[in-house]
Amino acid sequence: MKWTIALLFATLAYGDDCVKIKAAFDIGSGTTKMKVGRVDTCLQKIEEILFEANEPVAYKEKLQNNPDNILGNEIQKKGLNALLKLKEKAKAFSPVSYSAVATSAFRTASNGEKTARFLSEQSGVDIDVISQKEEALLGFAAAVAKSKKTLDQVLVWDIGGGSMQMTSYKGKGKFDIYEGKLASASFKKLVIRDVQNKDAKIVATPNPVTENNFIKAKAIVKSYALETVPQKIKDKLKSGAQVIGIGGVHYYSVRRQANVKEEYSQAILQNTITSKLGKTDSEVGGDYASTDVSNLILVKGYMEALNIQKVEAYKINLADGVLLSGNSLIK
Repeated sequence: MKWTIALLFATLAYGDDCVKIKAAFDIGSGTTKMKVGRVDTCLQKIEEILFEANEPVAYKEKLQNNPDNILGNEIQKKGLNALLKLKEKAKAFSPVSYSAVATSAFRTASNGEKTARFLSEQSGVDIDVISQKEEALLGFAAAVAKSKKTLDQVLVWDIGGGSMQMTSYKGKGKFDIYEGKLASASFKKLVIRDVQNKDAKIVATPNPVTENNFIKAKAIVKSYALETVPQKIKDKLKSGAQVIGIGGVHYYSVRRQANVKEEYSQAILQNTITSKLGKTDSEVGGDYASTDVSNLILVKGYMEALNIQKVEAYKINLADGVLLSGNSLIK
């Protein structure tokens, strides 16, 4: 299946047959997310999210530590159990379909497509491994639909476990997309290996992060962002576009740690990072403690490098895009 941005330009149509309950999954590199929603498939509108749940599955981390670049049996079983657990919860709402997209870890792994087929056959969930561009467009579509802003007013910044995207609309059905390689899992590994000079295959967490670790890691991020983000994306930011942050890093990690409703600034992030320095995983707390502090540094570094003053974090992931599109997208 080829996922396109066609859902943003849907023709208006009406009728009772348009409204369907669907289950959608975002099989990310660190977390499998699910949303069950009542969707108007004619207007391409999510009328209501009926249920949502997440399960941690460290696909990217396991892949990075596998010498053969494969997703092994252990992580496949854990991924399948997560899908089955989430699907069982969705059944109470009698969805007409179960659709999913799989992202960075599945694109990177030598057996990514094979693993996706295994998970699909065993779970009964229709799974597609999508490209990073398709990932960016799905996230953009979902964010714009929720923001109710025009396409040219926003820049959508999506950070997951294995990849980062920045997407803006430039008119006539075309987009500028930054396909970044630094993300939650990869940056955590970089901090352990290149900043703390430890073996990332043995050491599972960078915590506790010191002040010197923070300064060095942020400098690496800023340099990388300045070198890799395309000028057209930088120009869009300079034009005053509203930055919408989507994905687990923005909403669940950064927003939660910053203790804000949805919007955070560079100053808020600095204060939050300062409060987290020197803390162990148990002191940070939660299922994602090993990436929480490095996530803050990653986002802070990009914001400084690109002069992003504030980010509005939306409770959106690719499951929202799948709900809007499902199998109905023009291919």
